[in-house]
Amino acid sequence: MESLKKIRVVVSILFFLLLTFLFLDVGALIPALVSNILLSVQIVPSLTKAFKLLSLTSLGLLVVILLTLGFGRVYCSSLCPLGTLQDVVIRLARRNRMGRWFRYKKAPFLLHYSLLAAAAVAFVAGSVLLLSVLEPFSNFGRVLTTLAHPVLVLANNAVAFVLERFGLYSVPALAVRFVNAGALLFPVIFLVVVVYLSYNYGRLSCGGTSRSVVARLALQNCDR
Repeated sequence: MESLKKIRVVVSILFFLLLTFLFLDVGALIPALVSNILLSVQIVPSLTKAFKLLSLTSLGLLVVILLTLGFGRVYCSSLCPLGTLQDVVIRLARRNRMGRWFRYKKAPFLLHYSLLAAAAVAFVAGSVLLLSVLEPFSNFGRVLTTLAHPVLVLANNAVAFVLERFGLYSVPALAVRFVNAGALLFPVIFLVVVVYLSYNYGRLSCGGTSRSVVARLALQNCDR
């Protein structure tokens, strides 16, 4: 079991770094094939593609379902970047709490499944708004593209400006995309809430409801 835990940690960190770089790739360095593979195992992109056309991205949904049936909520434990971020915060919390563990608290299943049902109905009706608001990957990407991406672009342009003073043009300046206060509000609130809940209560904000439904049929549940 210890070896499986190490593999899970390595996979989690790898996907977290790759997906973070995907959202912050200001130089468009990631090839389209790699980007499609990374997106193929994320629920909203693969689910959206599955209803439009058969592609590599839509096939990723089948892979996630098969992994969940075989081993439980593998997506939540290893492939979800927001879950990995919460794990990092939880690890920091445990260190600051002198190694004390979080107390078990029963998940609010009625709330989780009610939100899942509402999102499913809206999706079938043709709207992905509620799904994207609730889905962890979408929120992770929203936080990075809204908060971190503009900062990275400004840092790139600062380096380009300094190098140009010395006659070096190896780093091109990028167009600055300004974000209004309204667009910043939700990602900031979401990030603060997730960090607060993770630090004080563990993965309380991460229900993984849709995956848990499939995971009940798993042959071997790695979450237990």
